[in-house]
Order: sequence, then C-alpha cells, then structure tokens
Amino acid sequence: MPVSKKLAYSHEGFALEGIIFRPEEVRGNTPGLLLIHEFTGLGEHIFHNARLFTQKGFTVLCCDMYGKDIRPQSEEEALKLARIFRKNRPLMAARAAAGLTALKNVDGVAPDKVSAAGYSFGGCAALELARSGADIKSAVSFYGYLNSPATASKGQIKARILVLHGVHDKVVPLHEVEPFALEMKNAGVKSKIVLYPEAGHGFSNPHIAYNEKNCSWYCPKTAEDALNEALTFIAEKEDEF
Repeated sequence: MPVSKKLAYSHEGFALEGIIFRPEEVRGNTPGLLLIHEFTGLGEHIFHNARLFTQKGFTVLCCDMYGKDIRPQSEEEALKLARIFRKNRPLMAARAAAGLTALKNVDGVAPDKVSAAGYSFGGCAALELARSGADIKSAVSFYGYLNSPATASKGQIKARILVLHGVHDKVVPLHEVEPFALEMKNAGVKSKIVLYPEAGHGFSNPHIAYNEKNCSWYCPKTAEDALNEALTFIAEKEDEF
C-alpha cells in the first residue's frame, strides 16, 4: 500500500498543503508526478488516482491549488475558486510551479524524471505549467481545458504533451481539440491526443454523478485505458516517441 502524508509548502508567501504519496518500499530515486485536482479541490478522487500512479512506482504530490485549509464545501464555492485561476492563467501556472518545486525537493525524487498531470481544471493547469516552459518531462491532461489566452510560441514548451479526451465531452467540447493540436504543432511540441468514443467529461472520476447536460460520467474502462496510456507515455524515452 502507498504511504501518504501532508506536505507543507508555499507560493509567494501563501500557505499551501498537498498530500504526498510514495511507494511503500522505495529503493533509490523514483520518478515524480505532480497531480493536479479537479475544480472541486483536493479530495478522494485525486487521492484515488494518486494511489494508482504510486502503485506503478511514482512518488506523487497531489498539489494544493487553493490554499491550506481551503477545501470547497460545495460546487458553487469550488467554481468561484476555479474561475480565479481560469481567468488568470499566469497565476494558475505559477501555483502549479510551486507544487513542482516542492515535489522536486522531496528526498528520493529524481528531479529529471518529473511529470505533471491533472483532471479537468487540473488538466488545464498541467498544460499551462507546460506552456510556461517548466522543466518537466511530460504533461498529461485528462479531459482538461485545452484553450489558452496566450498560445505557446516555438520552443516555449519543454515537455511532451498527452491529451486524453472524451468524444462526448460538452464541458470541453470536441471542437477545441483541433486548434489545440495546431497550437502544439506550431510550437514544435511532441504531442499525442487520444480520443475515447465511449466517454464524456469526468471519465476518471468514480465519485461524479451522471450529468446529461455536461455529458459527464464515470467510465471505468476509459479510466483504465487512459491511465495505461499515461503511464506508457510518461515512461517513454525521448527517442522512442
């Protein structure tokens, strides 16, 4: 079983508290994964997925985008917090970068083998972190927001990019995929987009209820396939991609 504990860190003096998950038996340095939560904040969904990655040998930091002890108690409260970051992408990237620094400073994490991934809001944050030029191996978006006010320029993104997206998603509709792919191509980024025809939004979240309006539902098969796709992508060497 993975071992977990709280990890205190900060962003420009603002107190943050993530949860670090580590393999029970660690021998040598492990790859690191910055895992970024959905708009609802830190909770069992992100912890569930952190355990899955940890079982594959990663040290995972479920980073805190909102602040220590700021845990939304309703969707309305969560939306207000998420909009602050969605309207201020530099802040979103910088807050994620604070988590990245904290993760790289954890004993036993190989700093040259660190990637970022996230779900919905968190997928957007992982992509914005990559757009900021962060020194990460890969960035993975699970049904994340793809558009950005400032598109990436040639050579700006150091990471390889993986987008895992449900065809029926109405939160991040399919028509946003092609412009994103073009942005990555123009920026010279090594990227891959996988579309899941049986899935909508939230396919990796076993705690969400079916939402017909947003086409959101948990899809166990897609969740497993997407996890394996992410694991394979992160593990690939640069010359294998």
